[in-house]
Amino acid sequence: MINLPLLEVFPLNLMVATMLGVVISGLALEGRRSAGARPEPSAKEQIPAPRRFQLRPGAVELTPR
Repeated sequence: MINLPLLEVFPLNLMVATMLGVVISGLALEGRRSAGARPEPSAKEQIPAPRRFQLRPGAVELTPR
């Protein structure tokens, strides 16, 4: 029916795989940081800045020649 030794080993395998994943992702992040890579831009940095000067209604915008 159910193989008992497999049930005893599975949580250990899951724990080892999780720890390996954490270590590998930590090393990858540390490698990016030491290589001088810029961190991921936050959501606030990705929003374009609003225009500083708002034109009045009916005003003509002058373009440089």
